[in-house]
Parts: sequence; structure tokens; C-alpha cells
Amino acid sequence: MAKGTRRNHSAAFKAKVALEAIACEKTLGELAQQYEVHPTQINRETMNVKEAYETANIVLSEVGGRHQSRCRTVELIVRKFSIFLFSMR
Repeated sequence: MAKGTRRNHSAAFKAKVALEAIACEKTLGELAQQYEVHPTQINRETMNVKEAYETANIVLSEVGGRHQSRCRTVELIVRKFSIFLFSMR
């Protein structure tokens, strides 16, 4: 039997699915069926999104005033992401 080709999903696709999972509007099974991926993949990408958010918060607090222009950009992104995450709950 011939093996199928592996699908490589873009970062945007992974983020979209992970954010929908975080929103909890559909079950993992429903999302997996809708996007034709395994629920484990959704869990992994959801964890990656949450980890990236936490890392951005840590970096922002540690860098502080040393790199103000970059820091403002990161802070803006973290704030927008926070508002997005908490508005979905």
C-alpha cells in the first residue's frame, strides 16, 4: 500500500485552529473533523500558543526599559492578544 503525502500546515493555519480551540466554541472533535487534523495536533498547537504568550510576557517584564521601542511593540502585541483571548471566554 502506498503511503499518502504528509500535509504541512502553515503557521497561520495552526494559529487559527489553536485560537478556535482556546475560544471553546466547538469541541476538539468537531474542530478536528472540520479542519481534517488529529485532536492531538490541536492540543499541541494550543499549548504552543499559550506558551508563546507566557514567554512574551516574561520577556516584556525582564527587558523593561533597556529596549523601549521594541518593548512597546511587544507590549502592544501582548495586550492585543490578551484582549482577544479574554474576549473569547
